[in-house]
Amino acid sequence: MRSSVRVRLATALALALAMTAGLLDLMALPLEHPAQATAQRHLLLVSSAWCVFAVSLLFRPLRVAPGATQAWLALGLSLSGFLLLAFGAYAGARLVYEFGVGQSRRPSP
Repeated sequence: MRSSVRVRLATALALALAMTAGLLDLMALPLEHPAQATAQRHLLLVSSAWCVFAVSLLFRPLRVAPGATQAWLALGLSLSGFLLLAFGAYAGARLVYEFGVGQSRRPSP
C-alpha cells in the first residue's frame, strides 16, 4: 500500500474521532441555545466533507496510475471536500468566538 493511501486512511480515522467528539458536544448543547443552528450547520458541513473525501479515496486506484477521468473526478471531489471543510471551519469558528461554545466560564488567573 502506498504511503499516501496510509496517510489518507489515518486522516479519515482522525476525522471520524473528531466528528464523534463534535457530536457529543452538539448533544450537550441545549436545544434552545442560540448557537444550535450554527452547530448543526457545522456538523453537516464537516461530515459532508468527510464523506466526499472518503468517496474520493475510493475512486483512486491503488496499484496503477489513474486514468484521466479518475484523476479529474478525484480532483473535483477533493476541491469540493476542501470547500465544504472551509465553510465548516468558519461555522466552527463562529461557535467558539461568537457564541462561546466550548469555552471555560472561569476567569483566567
